[in-house]
Amino acid sequence: MSIKPDSLQIETFVDVLEQEPWIVQTPSRRWWPKYLFHFTDLKNAVKIISSDKFLSRAVLQSTQSLPIDIADPNVIQNTANSILQNVRLYFRPLTNMQWNIEGFAPGKTNKHCPVPIVFLLDSKSILTKTGVRFSDGNLGSTNANIGSDYNFLSALPFEKIYHDSSLWGLAQADANKIKYHRHAEVIVPNELSTNYVKNIWCRTPAEHQTLLKLLPNDSVRKWGKKIGVGPQYQLFHRVWNFVEEASLDQEHTTLKFHRHGNPTNHGPFNLKISFTAVNDPFAPLFTWEQTNYMLPEFLKIPIFNIPFKDAYRIELTLDGHTACVATFDSTDLFF
Repeated sequence: MSIKPDSLQIETFVDVLEQEPWIVQTPSRRWWPKYLFHFTDLKNAVKIISSDKFLSRAVLQSTQSLPIDIADPNVIQNTANSILQNVRLYFRPLTNMQWNIEGFAPGKTNKHCPVPIVFLLDSKSILTKTGVRFSDGNLGSTNANIGSDYNFLSALPFEKIYHDSSLWGLAQADANKIKYHRHAEVIVPNELSTNYVKNIWCRTPAEHQTLLKLLPNDSVRKWGKKIGVGPQYQLFHRVWNFVEEASLDQEHTTLKFHRHGNPTNHGPFNLKISFTAVNDPFAPLFTWEQTNYMLPEFLKIPIFNIPFKDAYRIELTLDGHTACVATFDSTDLFF
């Protein structure tokens, strides 16, 4: 791997940034400089992990291999093609874009990210890599400034990039400027190896289980210890609706939902739960479907006289998007 001539200065800057008084005072973001962040939907994450690489939008579109497109088409239309030829990472988690698209929203017709998965990548190794550039804000803006060396990096307004408090009460111009800087990006030409990934984080225990169930066995063996869930990292806005927990046994399938706001936001959804043999997801046992369904806090479905009730798999979809995959196997101690 070729590294930049000023790589030592860049690495030192990252260490210094982590110790800045304004960031030390807020421990919840003090660790941010260690990482760069990439968030995407569940099925895209499966493809990245399975292939061991991130690919640029241009490459994915040319091969028609983008499972779920979570980008706003209007933003993409206004983004230069030279930018779309790069893998795009953020300096920080919890961007405004993520706020706008995270979770299952009833009647959502525009782009959204129902089950977000966040990749945490080693910042020093990527920032010092030859060909890697960084911006001072949203690269969908025509006013974005881009550079690649220590001088440009050290001049970026990180207090605005890492801004993590409310924008309430700020003048609109000031709020817009902070939103712009919060979306500062790091771009890598064409593709990026997952060797730079330190952790892969999920929003809930049910979604953690879902990601593991959708991955090939060799990917689980390779990545399982780095795929996690819990309060160690605050990476999700936890807005709108999603599955918190899935509990399966020989008598019932029980799902616990996180529901957004007042009851009018809990649906309606087209809900479908497919029950299949645990070792053959294409061998249907039965399907439980509801249209115009308002999500309850708990959904408990009795398991009656179905074949293979000692070992079965479920996949829950909301409006056609996978929300949860889980399995029960009475011969396993852990499921």
